Amino acid sequence: MYDLSQSATAAAPQLCLVARRNNSLTRRARWTVFATLAVISFSLALGWAIAGAWLVLPYSFIEMAVLAGAFAYIERRAGDFERLTVIDDRVIAERSIGSRRECFEWNRKWLTVEVVPARTGGVERIALCGAGMEWEFGVTLPEEERQTVAQALRRVVGAR
Repeated sequence: MYDLSQSATAAAPQLCLVARRNNSLTRRARWTVFATLAVISFSLALGWAIAGAWLVLPYSFIEMAVLAGAFAYIERRAGDFERLTVIDDRVIAERSIGSRRECFEWNRKWLTVEVVPARTGGVERIALCGAGMEWEFGVTLPEEERQTVAQALRRVVGAR
């Protein structure tokens, strides 16, 4: 998922792209789903344990522990984003993945947008190259959206 904002005024950015993961559930909804699954799993395991199959209980606990780990991983990654802002002659790139944040700034005149084509004919990756550094943008975007983003970046970065 990405947001594309364009403006022609000098005070506002000419381009602001924000790419983030598509989180279908809020934090509260995600943990409500987990709690519901845990209650169902433990209820079934307890029923089988009462019926004499007590070995079901440890497997139910293991199952919920693995599921809790998966939900915690999703929770840590839910706030990840990439932002690319073009203001006058500056291009500012920000990335937040987990607890790690990166921020780079380039001169727009020295920046090039390189698109690595995919075997299917789309865009495999978008790389911003300048000042001896390469920065990949749109890792979480689907291929169709990467194509649109690449065209917008080339148009804005190339237009001086």
